[in-house]
Amino acid sequence: MIIACPTVPHTGSYFVVKHLFKGFEHVLFNQEPKEENVIYFDHMFPHKRESIEGVCEKHPVIIPIRHPKVCALSWERRNRELDDMCQMFREMVNVYDKYNPFYIPLDTDLRDDALNSINKELMLKLTTQWKPVHSKREGSKSRFTDSIELKEGKLVEELIEEIQPFLDRFYI
Repeated sequence: MIIACPTVPHTGSYFVVKHLFKGFEHVLFNQEPKEENVIYFDHMFPHKRESIEGVCEKHPVIIPIRHPKVCALSWERRNRELDDMCQMFREMVNVYDKYNPFYIPLDTDLRDDALNSINKELMLKLTTQWKPVHSKREGSKSRFTDSIELKEGKLVEELIEEIQPFLDRFYI
């Protein structure tokens, strides 16, 4: 089985690839796999769109997601440009959503339903304990809240307003 997993960094990319698909060969979208069970994985940088879409057009797509505010906290901690994060969220909504991906909202209780849906539709047996990976708040049960304050909050708020209909599917 071949799976495409385009992601926005800090939305649970490594968790999905390393924990859910631990029996699969992990390759970048522009690489040739050597095994039968493969998960193509890379971040949704616009310059990678062509190679990512080439795989998404032919195979099931799974995308981990976290609320943009929660994701932005991770980006800010690492001094990454939130402009890039916002662009990749737009790519997710405007480019990759047309492939009807299975989204795994890692920061909501819908994640179990998402995993069950993937297992049923793709005839897989993926399981996990939902433990954080690469988290400085290991074991934290916190979810996104309106009280999150960001250095570049206006940029993220504009993104949220722009993609709110998409986010409503996961965050009511």
